[in-house]
Amino acid sequence: MANLKTALRRYILPNLPGYNFGTEDLEGAGLEYALSQIPLDVFLNSEPLKLLLEAYQAASSAKQIKTNVERTTYRPALNTFLKWIQQETWYEEAAEGRYGKYAPKSRSKANIMAANQGRRALHANPYGLQESELTAKLSKQLEQLHTFCTGEYVPKRQDKKMREITFKNHKERVLDILGWLKNVENYELNDLDLKLLLDLELLDKFFAWGINERENTCGWAMGFCNSALNIAKWLHCYESKRPMYRDIAVVEEIRMITNNLSKRYTEQRKANKKAKRAEKEMTMEQCVEVLKYLRKCCAPRDSFGTKRSDLAIIKSWQRYLLVAILTYCPLRQRELRELELGRTLFRTPDGYRIVLEPEDNKTADERDFILSDVLAPEVVADIDEWLNVWKPKTQAATVDLDSWLGFVARRAYKNTEELNKYLAKLQQKHQQAVQADQGEEVEKIEKLIQSAQSSFQTVELARSNLRENLFFISFGNSQLEGYGKQIEAGDLFTIVTRAVYTATSALKMLEHPLFKDIDPRKTNPHFFRNIAITHERRHGDPKKRKAFHKVIGNSEAVGDKDYNEMHPGEKTVDAKEWWKAKTLEGKAAISAQIKALASKLPVEERRKLLLELL
Repeated sequence: MANLKTALRRYILPNLPGYNFGTEDLEGAGLEYALSQIPLDVFLNSEPLKLLLEAYQAASSAKQIKTNVERTTYRPALNTFLKWIQQETWYEEAAEGRYGKYAPKSRSKANIMAANQGRRALHANPYGLQESELTAKLSKQLEQLHTFCTGEYVPKRQDKKMREITFKNHKERVLDILGWLKNVENYELNDLDLKLLLDLELLDKFFAWGINERENTCGWAMGFCNSALNIAKWLHCYESKRPMYRDIAVVEEIRMITNNLSKRYTEQRKANKKAKRAEKEMTMEQCVEVLKYLRKCCAPRDSFGTKRSDLAIIKSWQRYLLVAILTYCPLRQRELRELELGRTLFRTPDGYRIVLEPEDNKTADERDFILSDVLAPEVVADIDEWLNVWKPKTQAATVDLDSWLGFVARRAYKNTEELNKYLAKLQQKHQQAVQADQGEEVEKIEKLIQSAQSSFQTVELARSNLRENLFFISFGNSQLEGYGKQIEAGDLFTIVTRAVYTATSALKMLEHPLFKDIDPRKTNPHFFRNIAITHERRHGDPKKRKAFHKVIGNSEAVGDKDYNEMHPGEKTVDAKEWWKAKTLEGKAAISAQIKALASKLPVEERRKLLLELL
């Protein structure tokens, strides 16, 4: 037993991937505590015998240990320990990992789409202008606006150069209002012009439509004001002679509208936040249980024992890791979607490191931190598995059609030969249905043929779309047309909220103590910042607060103002008996009394007392 403890303490645990155990952490009872923090599957998958050998060889080269000690002393002790584990009744279940062989049973009613039935679904009724609809005039105007906003040096432009991502947001708003003019106000396409965004009566009518009919907030309207403001600056920059374009009437009028909207939005935010907070908030402990559930969903077989496709497993992994990173390191959604190996995410000897340049984040701040330091060790180990095992499969799947069909694993065909046989059968059925004049059956078979034939084009599209270094990728819809691209903002929102709702619904049905008496959560990606900041305010070390906020990319003041969900009573609890002086004991009390008495003495007597004491 002593030899095993030494092997673990000196050679294995200090080198365990994803953990940072120091020598002092493993002394005495610290060793048992450290072992209790390591899941058995993580320990076994780290290949402890290999870790022992590598650490011993390093110590031997440094002449810190005698030759053959590893082979004669530590290796036999570790082998005995590993054999004992394998003989225990609980070994098979524990060694399968935190998720086991089988994914949890899916429940159709534990579905956020069903829960949201009856709520507005604005995505089902888009009104924005498509880029394909842009006339030559509009395309030219947008190009000129782009140059004005993002050019390195533009005469008469008073503002700083705009980031591309910011201009993209403005362009989307411009397309939205142009689409409203065409699709709702019945403007002719050729009559559309960016100058229409400076017609303040028209702009006000658009805001009234969006707020009254689409139930948008004044914050939504403020975004369009900002876009209109940039168009006004572009069109009138040569007329302006004063700083901030204050001599341009339309600029000042748009600013006044923005100020009025801002006042109303402040009240809307308060009411909206209070109304929706209850369905989103979770404690950190609840988030951890959600992660455990989502990790089980990464199992190789479904609840019936059927082998799952690599695609299904990879989707589960991605859902889990998205929520895991948001839980322990609540990055902004854009930062998470754009994580890219070799650009913003790096593997270093110290762990995974995130480096964000000003153009990579909302606050235009430089941020550089070790991601592994803020994640739970088991999540770091899972990122290793994601990058070493599962992520490479997303690229290998696009090599050829056989690889793609095997990856997707459709029920009717899993390789090219099976696909061709399936299509031949469908063609035969289609011909029979046509001859029998079975209209509905013909239509049904044609859809199946079209779906199957799309596999030939989909693999080519996936290959061209795939951005290999993206940490997370999009999978598109059931036809996988967006496979390999960067995840869109709306898709990330959907993935995370669905994952959390499904997990909390399942945990509630299982009567988990932390979820037994609450409704399933509808936590979105951004609200994880509220959860993290609130937990940090309740339980965190104030000395780490500044660094914590640097990691997540906002100030302590913003954290307190916008994200801290502590009850007002929690914020005042430390005021109890504020008037009591701090009680001192022993030498500290005597020292305080001497200082208090000495302060009452004249300066000369104080000096004499000090000399006597010395």
